[in-house]
Amino acid sequence: MKLDREGNLASKDRVGLQGILKGDKILGPFTKIPSKENGTDIEGIAVKDETLFLGFRGPVRRENFVPVMVLQLDRPEDYELRFVNLDGHGIRDITAVENGFLIIGGPVGDGLEAE
Repeated sequence: MKLDREGNLASKDRVGLQGILKGDKILGPFTKIPSKENGTDIEGIAVKDETLFLGFRGPVRRENFVPVMVLQLDRPEDYELRFVNLDGHGIRDITAVENGFLIIGGPVGDGLEAE
């Protein structure tokens, strides 16, 4: 990783999260779907032990599993996807606590049912 004189990442070293999401075999297809219709939507961000955890509001996958992307800031392309079951809800917020994480879940869409 190279920094310019102001301490920012050199442009050739930047890796865009959107490109990573589009290229992922699991998340890629969901990048074409609006977020409120179970497309990709990151709402929770936590840092623990110099590791970044990105909690997804959507997509909620089969059997109600929602992804959490785990990565190092200096190597975002070497991420890992983990999944949590929130009974059909997505992650609305995530924060690191002493022995793990506190996750707040909520509906993927606006939570309103059609009449």
